[in-house]
Amino acid sequence: MMLSNFGAESHNAVQPDEGLSVNQDTAKLSVSVPLVNSLMLRSQQGNKKASLLASHLLEWSLCGNYLYFQDGDSRVYRINTKQGSPPKIIWDGSGRYDIYSMRASLQGALLLSVRDKEQRGTTNKSSAISQRDTTSSPPKLIFIEKATTSHDETVEISLGSDFDFVWDLDFHPKWNHLVVFQAWSTFQSPMPWSWSKIVLYSLKTRKYKLIAGGKEMACAEPRFSPNGQRLSFLSDKNGRYGLYAVQISSREKVEKRETLIEPTEDFDLISQPSMTPHQSHYAWLDNNHIVYIRNEHGFCNLEMLEVDEQRSTSLLHNMDKEQLQRIQMSRPPSPPRSPSHMLRNEDTLNSATNGLTEQLLPRGVFTEITVPILSSLDNSLHFFCKYSAPNEPTKFLRVNATQNTYDIVSHSHAMLPNTLRQHLVTPLHFECETKDKSIVHGTLYVGTGGQSSAPQDLISLSGLNLPVITLIHDGPSEMHLVGYDALVQYFASRGYLIFCPNYRGSSGYGRAYRESLNGNFGNYDVEDCFEGLQYLLSLGIADGSKCIVAGVGSGGCTTLHLLNRYPEYFSAGIGIAPLLDLFEFRKSSCMLEKHKFDALIGPLPESGKQLRLQSPFNQTKNIETPLLILQGDQDSRCPVELAKKYVSKLEQQQVHAKLKVYEGVGNILSDSATLLDVLQRVDEFVVEQVIYS
Repeated sequence: MMLSNFGAESHNAVQPDEGLSVNQDTAKLSVSVPLVNSLMLRSQQGNKKASLLASHLLEWSLCGNYLYFQDGDSRVYRINTKQGSPPKIIWDGSGRYDIYSMRASLQGALLLSVRDKEQRGTTNKSSAISQRDTTSSPPKLIFIEKATTSHDETVEISLGSDFDFVWDLDFHPKWNHLVVFQAWSTFQSPMPWSWSKIVLYSLKTRKYKLIAGGKEMACAEPRFSPNGQRLSFLSDKNGRYGLYAVQISSREKVEKRETLIEPTEDFDLISQPSMTPHQSHYAWLDNNHIVYIRNEHGFCNLEMLEVDEQRSTSLLHNMDKEQLQRIQMSRPPSPPRSPSHMLRNEDTLNSATNGLTEQLLPRGVFTEITVPILSSLDNSLHFFCKYSAPNEPTKFLRVNATQNTYDIVSHSHAMLPNTLRQHLVTPLHFECETKDKSIVHGTLYVGTGGQSSAPQDLISLSGLNLPVITLIHDGPSEMHLVGYDALVQYFASRGYLIFCPNYRGSSGYGRAYRESLNGNFGNYDVEDCFEGLQYLLSLGIADGSKCIVAGVGSGGCTTLHLLNRYPEYFSAGIGIAPLLDLFEFRKSSCMLEKHKFDALIGPLPESGKQLRLQSPFNQTKNIETPLLILQGDQDSRCPVELAKKYVSKLEQQQVHAKLKVYEGVGNILSDSATLLDVLQRVDEFVVEQVIYS
C-alpha cells in the first residue's frame, strides 16, 4: 500500500508496503478515514502507481472488518482489516464501467452504482448539439449479495432512462432489499445542485418511490437512521440546505415528514456543490443523535443534534463568534524568500502524537464525516472526520462526541518549517456592496508582520498598503473554504494581502446567490472580484500599483477576463490550468461536467456562438499585463496545444506571456513535488514583474 499526497501536504498513516498497520490505540475504528483517503494501489503493469484519489469516481465502503474500494478501472477490492490480508478482487467490470458509488450492508451485501465508461476527449453529434446524450446507456446497480465471502451471486439492474447518475447509496439497516440513493438527470437540470432527487428503491420489486426533490429543488446525502425508522436527507427547498427526514413504517411505507435542521441566512449545511459522489456533511451517531457541519462564510463548525429534543450543541470549540472572526497574525520582519527552504522535507512538522486531546480546535473546515458500521469501543458516540484550518494542515480525527474530545488518527505535514508555523495567517470574513446593491463575500488573509495584536475589522487595517493577490476559486460554483492552503500561506507569509472572493455564483450563500450567475458568467464573477478589490484599495489596505490576479480552472477563466477588461489595474496575472475555450471544454468533458455551462451561458446548439465569444481565447484584445500560465499536460481543462496558441497570440500583441507545462501531471497543485516548482516560479514572476518593476 502507498500513500497519496493532498496538495502541499504529506500524510502519515500507513507506510509504503507495510500492509494496513494503523494507530493501535484506535485500531478498529481508525481504518476507515485514513485508509480510504490515502490508499493507493500498485498497478500490475510497469509497477506504476494508480492513485485512487486521482478521480472524483473514487468510492469506498466499510462494514465490520471489511473495507471495500475501487481502483478506478472497474474493479472492486475487499480487505479484511482485522487480518491485514492483501486486497482481493470481488468484482471485476473488465474496464467497462465507471463506479460512482458503493455501499456495504450489515448483512454482508455490497451495492454499486455504475455507468458505462466514457472515452474522455471524444464526443458524438448527439452530445455536442443536445442537452442530453441520447446515446449513453442508463446507470446500473450491481448487487453482490455475499460480498464478504464470495462474488458469485451478482445481480445487474438497469435503472432505465429516468436518471443519468445515481450515487450516495444507503442500505436499510434491517431490509437488505430496500435502498436509497440520490439521482440526477441532465435532461431536467444541467447540474445536480440545481435539481436532484432522493429515491427509495426496492431491489425485490425493481420499483422506486420519489422521497424528495423536483423542479428548483436539490437534494443530497440520503441516510437511514441506525434503526431504519427515519430516512434523512439534505435539501435546499427553502433556499439554503437544511436537514429533513421522513419516517419509514414497519411495512416499508413513507409516513410523517420532519424538519430536523432549518437553515437561516447565517449558515448552510453544504460547503461545496453536490458534485462528487462521496460527500458527507452529516451522519447518524445513534437513533437520536446526528453530527453535522455548519458552514458560515467558509468557516465550518461541528455540531451535534439531539433529534427528539431538537437541540444542537457545538463540538470541539467553545469560542464565541467575535473571537472566531478575529485575525490572528504575526510575521517575522524578514522571512526566508526561497521556496526550497520553506518546503524542505527535513523541516516539515513532526507527526502528531496520538491520544486524548483538548476539545478546542482553531476554526477551520470539517469534511467527510464517517461513522463506520461496527460496534463502538465503549458507550460513547464516535465518528471520524477530516479537519484543517488556515494554520492547521489536514488531520483525520476520531471524535468522541459524548466527551467532546478527539484523537488524531492520521496527520498531514504542513510542508513548511517549524519556524514559520507560528506565523501562518488566519483570515477575516469580507463583505462589500457592489454598484448594483448586491453583496460580495470573501476571505481576507493579511500578512502584516511585526504586529503584536490582531486587528478586529477592515477599518483597523487601513493604511497598510500591501501588495495584493486576488485569488479566484475554481468551479465556478464552488466557494473558498477557510482550510489549510499552502499557496495562500506561502504568499501571505511574505507580506502579501490575499483576497479570496466568493463572487455571485459561489456556493455557501444559498440558491439565489449561486444561481444569480446563471446567464451572467463572465460578468458578475468579473465585476464582483473587481469591486471587492476596489473596496480594499479605497481603504488603503491594498497597494493599487501592486495588484496581482490569479485563478485555477474556471477561476483562471475569470482571471483572464479581468485582465482583458481592466488591464490598467493589474501588474501581473497567473493562470493555473485556465479554461481557455468554453466551447471545446463543453464538447470534450465527461458527461458529469459537460453541462456545467448550460445554465451559466446556455445549452448547445443555440449558445455555441456565445460560448466561443465568452472564451478567454477570443478575448485578448485589451490584455497588456504580464501573464504566467502553468498547467500539467494531463489536465483536460486546458489542453497544452490550446495554451501554446493562446500564449503565442498574446506575444503577437507584445504581451509578456510565459507558459510552463509539467509533463505527466494532471492537477499541479495536488502534487507536492510539482507544487514546489509552481510556488517558486510564481514567486519569481511576481517579484520580477511587480515588486521590483
